[in-house]
Amino acid sequence: MSGGLRIAGKGRLTPAKTIRFSFDGKTYSALEGDTLASALLANGVHLVGRSYKYHRPRGFLTAGSEEPNALFDIARDSARRQPNVRGPVQEVFDGMKASSQNRWPSLSFDAGAVNDFLSPFFIAGFYYKTFMWPRVAWHKLYEPMISQGCRAWRSAHGGRCRHLCLPLYTLRCSGGRRRYRRADGSPFCGQSRQGRHPL
Repeated sequence: MSGGLRIAGKGRLTPAKTIRFSFDGKTYSALEGDTLASALLANGVHLVGRSYKYHRPRGFLTAGSEEPNALFDIARDSARRQPNVRGPVQEVFDGMKASSQNRWPSLSFDAGAVNDFLSPFFIAGFYYKTFMWPRVAWHKLYEPMISQGCRAWRSAHGGRCRHLCLPLYTLRCSGGRRRYRRADGSPFCGQSRQGRHPL
């Protein structure tokens, strides 16, 4: 598809410099310097996400870093992926693969949208009152179900994710000094020495 919704002769981008990118598996064209938001709007794409709880359709709301709705999963290849990127601040690059989040199986037909029809039953405190009993169901039923339902992004498969790390524990040592260790017990970056800490 081409960006047919642009105003002819307006804007600061050069129409001769076009690049290709994909959104949810569909290929679009953009101008060099476009943000993901401007490129999708120029191609007539307005539905870009779903709300967290009721999975209601969401489009672009702002033109900056305060954008609450248009969060994307941006990938160059299978090993380089960045989740939760705001569309108005992400510059489009050639070969970029953008994916919508918080939907299944697709953005246009989201099975989670059934929550919107059930919203009269989701009163205040619904989750806190419902998932307390029976106690044995928490680890076997409720927690796995909630984890699957609120999985807004996925990490790179087989690759190294730059912005995720093992959780750190702060340990109090003799003399009130602090040492930082990962959850697996290893020192943080191998530089945890007495009297110094990396954070």
